[in-house]
Amino acid sequence: MQPLDDQDFIANFLLEVQQEAENASAELQAHPTYSPAVIQAEYQTAPYTLPTTQLYTHTLDVSSVPDPFWEATFPDWTAAALQTVPPQTFSFPQTLQLVPPFTPPTPLTPSVPSQRQESKQKQLTPPPVPCPPRKREARRKKTVEQPGICLECGNTLALFNIRGDTTLLDSGLVIEILCAQCAGANASHGGPTMNRSLYPSIGRKRGRSQMVDCEICKEMLGCGRVRTLADDEVELEITVEAVCLNCKGKYGFCGSCGGGGKYRTGKYRPIELFPKNRKTCLLSHVRVGNARLHYQVYTGADLPLDQLELLSEVYHDAFLALYATPKVMHEVPAFATFVGLNNFLRAAWSDALADILRPATPTSTSIWYCAAGWIINPPRKKGKSTRHVLFDSQDTSSEDSGLNSPPSDTGTYAADPQKYNVWAGKASQSPQQQPQCNPTERCYVGVCASEHQLPTNSIYLAEVGVMQSVQSQGIAQELILRTLNRIQSESFTPIRYVWLLTRRINLPMQRFSEKCGFMLKDLFERTYPECVDDVRWFVREGYDMNEYITYVAKVDQVQSRARGRQAFDGDG
Repeated sequence: MQPLDDQDFIANFLLEVQQEAENASAELQAHPTYSPAVIQAEYQTAPYTLPTTQLYTHTLDVSSVPDPFWEATFPDWTAAALQTVPPQTFSFPQTLQLVPPFTPPTPLTPSVPSQRQESKQKQLTPPPVPCPPRKREARRKKTVEQPGICLECGNTLALFNIRGDTTLLDSGLVIEILCAQCAGANASHGGPTMNRSLYPSIGRKRGRSQMVDCEICKEMLGCGRVRTLADDEVELEITVEAVCLNCKGKYGFCGSCGGGGKYRTGKYRPIELFPKNRKTCLLSHVRVGNARLHYQVYTGADLPLDQLELLSEVYHDAFLALYATPKVMHEVPAFATFVGLNNFLRAAWSDALADILRPATPTSTSIWYCAAGWIINPPRKKGKSTRHVLFDSQDTSSEDSGLNSPPSDTGTYAADPQKYNVWAGKASQSPQQQPQCNPTERCYVGVCASEHQLPTNSIYLAEVGVMQSVQSQGIAQELILRTLNRIQSESFTPIRYVWLLTRRINLPMQRFSEKCGFMLKDLFERTYPECVDDVRWFVREGYDMNEYITYVAKVDQVQSRARGRQAFDGDG
């Protein structure tokens, strides 16, 4: 075998390089793990690319500086000899990717960029655009009124007030109802029977028919349900109030009266209390809030006559707020109509005012007092009350109220007034210090008319009225306490008892009396047997005791209860 010359050696060397490159390329294709992308991700740096021509130049031409030893030892491998080699064409990759050697990470040193670099970086990097907050869509509700028509006979039974989500109501609801007669006939022929269950679960689930009662008079109207147009089996999140046509013509719903309904705030009032094109009644809805309350106790001698109309307004408001309700008007025959209710109201206040203004004489057996509570500069100033215009315009002669005016004090001890020859001039000779305020700026919120009965050393609370929109119990207790304090300070003999009468239907007044320390007359006699002889005088002639309840308490008990929750500042 002959030795290879220089040209053959170079040619073989280039062929070996080409073969190595092809093998490396095939190895990379067969093993993607060793691909440049994987190597780049592993070392977190870009691969170093070296052109093949530059690789060969640096490999063959070891040094560009002539070396005498190299030229003498390998004369055929000098630069001049290599330049005489004819160029040969080979196909090999244009570039080779080499992984740079691993360099250890430099220690983290806080580098403070220059102000120019920092400002330039701020200019090149746009601030992040904040994402707009996602608004939570509120579930809006509304109330619609739809007639309930019997599916069999076609008679309109009631008006349904349906409250729910706007989307649900806009999609449409269907009222399916049968009147009591048609429902009974349907059941006798094998139809569905009526299920008595708690209202208003009417129609909440498919296939369930519920008994429907009038929300006001509680009369049974029929059997039915409320469903969607698609009649799908979904639970409807709605509230339903059914009002019969008779009650719809007699009462209106006032949302400003507060308290009341099962499904919405407010109370039903007689339709006469609603002016035309107005959704709220004529009763006062003024809010006291944090306003300071003032109190004053008057007798007939120092009662400001120019304030009688305002005091009358408070009494009217308190009386109608308590008795102008469907429950009372349905159960008390005298209050069955608004005319009868208004007649009793005007007669009661006129008689109480006449007793208060009656001057005391040496033969008087009783002295009347009037306690008033008011605030200064109310939140909303009103002109002349529309209520008085309504009351004064009523035709009282058109219909008899069916009830006489409240009886005057003609108790058993009044037969012999000389026995109790007490001069009541002390009360009128020591008037209280009037609060320093303009009377025209007062807004009265409470009134209490009471009678000091001299023979029995007791106090009879004839009328206690507080505007229905204020904190009635606290103000009423304060009015009673101020009255007791003044009467005790002006009485020659100690006061022992305080008592009152309230209607059996007036449950709020009964709860208030018990909260103030009063006891039923029978219970009081059993609890304090030594007081039986005194309590037997606590009667009012002309009152039907089947309609009224007598409450009695000792004065110190009422005072201790009132002082225990005394939280209102005022003038003496």
